[in-house]
Amino acid sequence: MSSSTLSFRQYVIYFLVGSFVGVLAVIARELFALITGDAPVWFFLSVIVVYLLGILLSFFLHNKITFGAGKLIPIRRTYGRHFRNFVFIAVLSAVLVGLLSSALRYQLGFDSMFGVYSAAMAFIVSSLLISVASYYLNARFVFHSIGR
Repeated sequence: MSSSTLSFRQYVIYFLVGSFVGVLAVIARELFALITGDAPVWFFLSVIVVYLLGILLSFFLHNKITFGAGKLIPIRRTYGRHFRNFVFIAVLSAVLVGLLSSALRYQLGFDSMFGVYSAAMAFIVSSLLISVASYYLNARFVFHSIGR
């Protein structure tokens, strides 16, 4: 499948790969909370840190599975530019997920709705919502011409 053509099927693969990385991120975020506590500032920082750790894994998995039909990006000069674009989109997404997670948890009542699961639920919902925009941006500006 051409990575320059957006499709629902490709988004589903993007979603499944992202969900795998996301499950690892939720587990890591909960472990972070066990170590640091779960005050608002630590919650926000844990979301950002965990999201950033998932960037590298996500880049390689999306390149190989979602957009690359099993091919790895060849190491060449354009590799850095594509990775830089991916990191920019991921960092922007991380900030948006962090802000939306905090808003859902503290401003929109997730704490009262989900109790002890409010942090995880806020993170999950935010990540899912932001994934649609990140799929579009990655398909158009990162993986559209890598190694193809």
